[in-house]
Amino acid sequence: MPENSAQIDTIAAFLRRQATVRFAYLFGSRARGDAGRLSDIDIAVFLDPGLDLFTCRLQLMEQLAVTLHSDRFDLVVLNDAPTTLRYEVIRDGRVLKEDKPLRVDFETGVLRGYLDTAPLRKTQQAYLRQQLAGERNHG
Repeated sequence: MPENSAQIDTIAAFLRRQATVRFAYLFGSRARGDAGRLSDIDIAVFLDPGLDLFTCRLQLMEQLAVTLHSDRFDLVVLNDAPTTLRYEVIRDGRVLKEDKPLRVDFETGVLRGYLDTAPLRKTQQAYLRQQLAGERNHG
């Protein structure tokens, strides 16, 4: 299914009205332009620091479901997301709500963290491949 730009515009307008959301992205298949018929909408938000992130996420999800008349979306809170997911969001994402100074600081930190942990990810992947190869040879 091609990106439904009216639906994305509705999401962007909704997010711009949310004072707790500092900046937001559309990411995943909709942002890359390769969404299929069953694809949901992936949204990532950065919330005001110090808020109860779990409660804010639930409230945003409920309000978004009402706004969209659908629950076919995923909402990621970037404040506590893993580094690899944060990187995926900024790599492929499309900004829906902007707080440029804060977003640039966030993206800089994500890139630094992602690059700093690259050797660890490489070691983990090598170990996993080794374990899988061992299971195939002995299982």
